[in-house]
Amino acid sequence: MDTTNLALDQCLIPADVTPCLRDRLVDCWVEVTNAGGAAGFPFPPVDMAEVALALDRVIDDLDPDTGRLITAHEHGRLASRFHEAGCPTGGQVSEKCL
Repeated sequence: MDTTNLALDQCLIPADVTPCLRDRLVDCWVEVTNAGGAAGFPFPPVDMAEVALALDRVIDDLDPDTGRLITAHEHGRLASRFHEAGCPTGGQVSEKCL
């Protein structure tokens, strides 16, 4: 991945996550988990519905003071995501999607 072509976006509230971004995040999370990545699901394989429920909890908990979702896009395509809950010292999850 060429980081000079990355665009970063930050979602601070649930309304910041568009339906299109939500779909791409679900696809990424499924892909990473089913490829063997440690992405929060202990028993792969996972399906879209299972991941969508988990993602919706992440989205519902977005708050500028306590939880953020940062996404990286390369040439308009989701490349990675990072979720930090309980800012500034809470849990962190990241995964590469390309």
